[in-house]
Amino acid sequence: MLSASAKGKTALLDAIYLGLSQMRGAHSGKRALLIISDGGDNNSRYSEKDIKRFVREADTQLYSIGIFDPFEYRSRTSEELNGPTLLSETTELTGGRAFAVENLNDLPDIAAKIGAELRNQYILGYHPSKLRPTMPAGARSRSSYGSPRAFRLSASTQKRATTRPTSRSGKESDHCFSSSGLRFQL
Repeated sequence: MLSASAKGKTALLDAIYLGLSQMRGAHSGKRALLIISDGGDNNSRYSEKDIKRFVREADTQLYSIGIFDPFEYRSRTSEELNGPTLLSETTELTGGRAFAVENLNDLPDIAAKIGAELRNQYILGYHPSKLRPTMPAGARSRSSYGSPRAFRLSASTQKRATTRPTSRSGKESDHCFSSSGLRFQL
């Protein structure tokens, strides 16, 4: 990779689409795709809008390592200038992150950060004990009231997790419920 040179056409959005399509067949419930690129795209069949819609539905976290020239040395093509934004917006849609690299010696440290982040993530899920008559078996229920709120989540090794929404004033609510051995505070 240190000796690779950039030239020709780049179909980054098509590559993301292909990678996510391949991830659909993955057997692991935890899926991640790593993109190493300058973020430039000048030859894709898919548009940025198409890819962002596909990414939202893919159930795969995207991480990117953007390898960029220092800003003053970049050519002024729109693809190169918009590359960092494309990578960060696309990865953030999935809960992943974009890392920028200007010095290739930083690559091992960034790869280690991504690996540690993936190993230390947990997925919380909820299956209602009683399904509503209109819901098919195995369906999940989610209710939302009012505007979205920020939550503070804490968990311990004793199968206990709490989420505490914060109001606009920063005060925490004390509403609680528990399910499957987990206690949630709202």
